[in-house]
Amino acid sequence: MSNTIYYRHTYEKSFLDSTNKKNKLQEIIIDGEKGLSFSLMKLEGPKYVKINVKEISKDKFSLKKRVDQENTSQDLTLPELKKMITSDKSLLFIKKYIDEERSIVSKNKKTLSGGRKISKKTSKKLSKKLSKKTSKKPSKKPSKKTSKKTSKKTSRKK
Repeated sequence: MSNTIYYRHTYEKSFLDSTNKKNKLQEIIIDGEKGLSFSLMKLEGPKYVKINVKEISKDKFSLKKRVDQENTSQDLTLPELKKMITSDKSLLFIKKYIDEERSIVSKNKKTLSGGRKISKKTSKKLSKKLSKKTSKKPSKKPSKKTSKKTSKKTSRKK
């Protein structure tokens, strides 16, 4: 099964703050045939937060959250997920996608699927030439080049 991706968003930012502590922000959204998935990774000095959400089935999501060393996972429905997203300011990128852009992308899914390719039209003369070339049988005589190569190999071995 192939996974056709309809929408992909990635954003990465890393920098050192005034106290020379590393800060990093990574946002990823992937929406395709297998469903919606997004992740947020936030590193601010010693504080580390990672949120992974994957769509299990229609309107059911699996949430994996890691804050520093604590791991939690739970299953959410779409309304519960939206409620969680609105409560967290760092997840505004996914709120914008779900509320505004996802409906546009879902409409375009139908038009993205490929249709039948139009065959190229060739002239009658060209098609006759091609059919004559394919109907000719190749000669059964071995080529002279192969016999020369074998004789050279035997002379080198001596």
